[in-house]
Amino acid sequence: MNYKFVFLSVLLSMLCTLVQAQSNQASKLPARPFYVGLGLSYPFGGVAELGTYDKKGWGASFSLMSTVKSSKNKPADYEGGGLYSSKSLEDNFLFGSVRLQKVFYIGPKTHVGIEAGPCVIISRIKDNFRPNHGGWFTASHTYDVITTRSLGLSMKGRVGIVRSKSLGIDLGIISNIGSTVNYFGGELAFSFGKIRY
Repeated sequence: MNYKFVFLSVLLSMLCTLVQAQSNQASKLPARPFYVGLGLSYPFGGVAELGTYDKKGWGASFSLMSTVKSSKNKPADYEGGGLYSSKSLEDNFLFGSVRLQKVFYIGPKTHVGIEAGPCVIISRIKDNFRPNHGGWFTASHTYDVITTRSLGLSMKGRVGIVRSKSLGIDLGIISNIGSTVNYFGGELAFSFGKIRY
């Protein structure tokens, strides 16, 4: 399945469907809503975000997201060692992005947002595995951790549900596309701040 095509199709559909639903909800907003979002990303990570937007729904956000993926370079006979020896081993990724956002208000407690902007991707990849005969409590292989940094494009579509003047819940689909790694996933975050209109 082409995830890039699916993601872009969903964003385009959301934009086309909701552009007419802006109505007069924006006039009820605080002068400058702002929020801090903390949550979980799938697969297996966390996200922190800071954002703001004006009465017309235009704004910006800064996001940090970390995630892990199963190491592609891990040998088939790898074992972690120790009492609870695990065969799993993950590579780590950190995405830092600054995105322009447009928020569409579709009700007094619901909005939809689309975001896009550049991101910095820091990858920590396990590679150069070597057999290790150190004993039962040590991993079966040693390895090097290769750290790389690259630039990419971050895109996000989200639905926000406002629970109170200072608390909301965001459900999002996110894509970070880079020269060294691509990430497609979802996130669930709680938003705190001046968000009620």
